[in-house]
Amino acid sequence: MHERKQLQKVPVQKPSKPKAGIIDSGKKTLSQEKQKQLNNMLLDAAQNGKTKRVERLLKLGASVLALNKNGKTALMLAAWNGNTEICALLLEKGAILRPYGSMRNALHYAAEGGHTQTCAFLIGMGANIMEQDKLDRTAFMRAERNGHTQTAKFLKSIELLEPMLRGKPAISLIELLSVDTAISFMASFGECLSS
Repeated sequence: MHERKQLQKVPVQKPSKPKAGIIDSGKKTLSQEKQKQLNNMLLDAAQNGKTKRVERLLKLGASVLALNKNGKTALMLAAWNGNTEICALLLEKGAILRPYGSMRNALHYAAEGGHTQTCAFLIGMGANIMEQDKLDRTAFMRAERNGHTQTAKFLKSIELLEPMLRGKPAISLIELLSVDTAISFMASFGECLSS
């Protein structure tokens, strides 16, 4: 017969406490309440065009992905108010043009606010000119619906050029054409097609 070997008890080691600085990543963890407070202040600063305050809040740990009670991010609020500088700052820090589940992208908000320069910037940063919101409206439709004729003309000109730009970075168009030049170009292009 086989003899049973008696199992030896292995002493259980208690995990040792980490020595200071070994696991510390250098970032302080914010409490949920402090994080919420910073996020709300960031949303407010972005909406009100306070660039320096946005920079400071981001350094303190405010999240570029935070949403206000209406589901808008700081990027959407800055775009809606035509603050291109804040849009650039937020995108640099990881903001998303259209967060998952959002009704619209930042370009839709800039168009709705009639901010042509901000629209041009967002297109240059990769916003999809043909993307539709949850109501099947493009940025052009949003601008037109709100009576922003200059912005609507600009967006329509980019929509018409979009098939020719497919596969090329949108920023190349923005670098080549100013907003006024793009509108003039498309006006003459439209006249050529109608003659």
